[in-house]
Amino acid sequence: MGLSNSFVNWLWPSERRRAKRKEALPLAAFYWDGSEPKPRQVKNVSPDGMYLLTDERWYPNTMLQMTLVRSDRREGDPGYSLRLAARVIRSGHDGVGFAFVLRPNGSKQATGVFETQATRADVKGFLVGLYRDVAEGTCQAFTDSPLAASPALLA
Repeated sequence: MGLSNSFVNWLWPSERRRAKRKEALPLAAFYWDGSEPKPRQVKNVSPDGMYLLTDERWYPNTMLQMTLVRSDRREGDPGYSLRLAARVIRSGHDGVGFAFVLRPNGSKQATGVFETQATRADVKGFLVGLYRDVAEGTCQAFTDSPLAASPALLA
């Protein structure tokens, strides 16, 4: 019985993420849902995708344009935001898991209906800067940030 369970878990693991996710980051996501865009807290993120805390639910494979925004930076600062496409992977009780849809590294232009200019290298660079600043303790929330209206994002 144990051997068959191990085989099933090997075939269909409950944890399918390819990259380790980082949590508790000063990071929000904006998307347009027909109303005024507002920041949604990113619960965890990796170069492959993210889990977004939201009451919204979409069908699997739904595509959205997202803008990831650091709440510890001012608009216009280097590394403040990154725009990319994301595909719904799963829904949870408190949010939705997304996989990033990225342009191949070295590709000169985006393709498809949900075009994205972001490459995996762009996402990695954005996240490396964020991870470094968190590790060094140099993240600082700004009260004049557009995210200041969402105190949970500034924690």
